[in-house]
Amino acid sequence: MAHAADRVPAHLSSAVRRGERVRAAVRRRALGRWLAWGALLVVVLLGVWTPARRTGDAHQYHAMAGALADLRPPALTAAETAAYQAWLGAQPAASGFPAGVPAVEQPVLVRGGRQEFSHFWVYPLLAAPFVAATDRLGLHRSDAFLAVNALLLAAVVWAIGRWSRPVVALLLLGSPLIWFVDKAQVEVFTVATLALAMVAAGRGAYLWAAFFGAVASTQNLPLAATVPLFWAAGLIERRRDHALTAEARPESARPGRTQIRGLVPIRQGPGGRGPLWGQVALVAATVVVAGLQPVYYVWKLGVVTPQALNGGISAGVPSPARYLAPLVDLNLGLLPWAPLLGVLVLWGAVLLAAPGPEGAPWRSRRLRLAGGCGALLGAWFLAAVAQTSNVNSGGTVHVSRYALWLLPLAIPFLEAAARRSEARLPALLPAIGLVAFVGYAIIFRPDLPERYVVPSPQAEFAWSWLGGTYRPVPEIFFERELGVDGGVTGSEANRDCTLLLLSAGAPDPDCPLTEAEQTEVARLYEAGWRAVWVGRPGRLGLGGGGVNGALRQ
Repeated sequence: MAHAADRVPAHLSSAVRRGERVRAAVRRRALGRWLAWGALLVVVLLGVWTPARRTGDAHQYHAMAGALADLRPPALTAAETAAYQAWLGAQPAASGFPAGVPAVEQPVLVRGGRQEFSHFWVYPLLAAPFVAATDRLGLHRSDAFLAVNALLLAAVVWAIGRWSRPVVALLLLGSPLIWFVDKAQVEVFTVATLALAMVAAGRGAYLWAAFFGAVASTQNLPLAATVPLFWAAGLIERRRDHALTAEARPESARPGRTQIRGLVPIRQGPGGRGPLWGQVALVAATVVVAGLQPVYYVWKLGVVTPQALNGGISAGVPSPARYLAPLVDLNLGLLPWAPLLGVLVLWGAVLLAAPGPEGAPWRSRRLRLAGGCGALLGAWFLAAVAQTSNVNSGGTVHVSRYALWLLPLAIPFLEAAARRSEARLPALLPAIGLVAFVGYAIIFRPDLPERYVVPSPQAEFAWSWLGGTYRPVPEIFFERELGVDGGVTGSEANRDCTLLLLSAGAPDPDCPLTEAEQTEVARLYEAGWRAVWVGRPGRLGLGGGGVNGALRQ
């Protein structure tokens, strides 16, 4: 059968081929949307089939959402606290809710006879209407948080499918995020709002990006750094626009034309921007939303964050291992658990940074600027997370919940990779995304219990075969080898005795020390170290490392 281009005059054949390419791109986009929405449906069904379970600080979110559903303040009176503890205690023991009874009361956060919580009430406020509905329908309140998380993820899939390549949504869903879909924890909320911010930035809608960043910061104050950063990016974009002459600007960006800017259509004004009143209103809303948490806690507790009162912050200059732990640590880091995502992000970063004309779709100016914002935010997020006093935090399966903050920052880089692959290997990223999703749906299915005090398979392999080469943050090693949360309180070793963490005054683990090791350990104790590492070669004969300091007095 003759090709369509052979049945038309030569001067029209190129137009026919362009039309075929456009139709092929439309079909690929449609397939990507189907894959993304199908993946979301599978994730939600996995959450529906998972029994209700308390993880992390879910009891706090349940307490606030229940109070707000009854049109009460999110801070509980003593009688309300007792009633809520009775509700927790009446839940099945296997659900973990009864174990949360003693954790409800935090005396340092009681003001005016009301129990405040170390997590903010915006996310529970979103869940409150669903909690009221589940109470009336006789369902468990965990279903309310599943509904909220599903809607948040649906907003992300829609936004990415509308303004980006749909395969990017599939790549985000094919990640450890799957485990959190039915949890009364804030991780899905944070990832979704940051993803909307990055999508908006990629479209040049920096005011909307700042607004979504402000929404994300209501649950984690360090995320408020997104606001000034996206505003600064908007100013940079505006200066670049003004640098163009009226003749050099694209026709669609000239005054009087309607152009899609970010997430909404905006009637362009004389400067190629949206109406001034709309911009002012959006900036004002962003400031109000970003200020909700610090203003509330200053009013109620006298501090900008309750973490300053309950020991949740351990401020200081972090070590490199602590700083990079959410990214590269073999136990809880994102990259060891999402290596394909890391490769794609690296590919996208190379594409965005490579010199060359901006005519290529993967080298667009806005995508580069959004990628720069993502890189800066990633560096800041790692610094902020390093200030937590509990880096090996609970409420997860291996991967740190803070590591998930980095997922949405990958969107510009994944978009660049998707645009580039369309030109040569259009089926590459959908295939990778589908395979990754299936794998993560098994490895991080929502019905799995928490696993944050056991070594990861990657870490066990490294310790056994490479010995003391891999030395994590001492807290991570100690808690995961001992199997108990609570920080470094003694001495511990891995099962092969290739890496030991020794604490002064604590009994040594059942791994005899050589005379040279004993001498060096004693010297470090005298020099002011309260914990030291002892590293030995692994099965490959590599990774000795000797004796080194781990924690100062």
